[in-house]
Amino acid sequence: MSEPKAHKLQSAMEYLMTYGWAILIIGVVLVSLYELNVFNPSSYVSSICALPSGFNCIGQSLYGNGMILLNIEYTNINPIQVTQVGCNTNQTTANIHTYATPVAMNAGENSTFAVTCYSGTGPFTGQLDSMFSGSVVINYTDARTGFQNLIYGKLVTKVIRS
Repeated sequence: MSEPKAHKLQSAMEYLMTYGWAILIIGVVLVSLYELNVFNPSSYVSSICALPSGFNCIGQSLYGNGMILLNIEYTNINPIQVTQVGCNTNQTTANIHTYATPVAMNAGENSTFAVTCYSGTGPFTGQLDSMFSGSVVINYTDARTGFQNLIYGKLVTKVIRS
């Protein structure tokens, strides 16, 4: 009579051991995927810096204190003088940085602008790899006609350094 009970216990132990190893392997795989940052959605978002025709955003570097370096190329024919550049989440000209000496740009030239990005009314602050989504505002004067223009661009980027 004790024979069938022993087989049942052995079957139960084999069942527990098989599923135990399977659960252990699944746990190791999940921890590995977590360490590889697979479960972080911001790791799949690419940076976007889109400006209207005549301007190209060559690159951007956003720091944790809100400072951003924007490398902007001008491609139109008439030379311009950039007087203000801003970066914010609400597409306004509030907190736009005004240059004491306008930055002159000719066709095909690029310049790097250092400005603070704002989130609402205060400067943006973010941890490493956190996302910023907002607008770039550029105010410039056409050197030939003297007309002022204000353009808006879209900016989505990650904080690269805290």
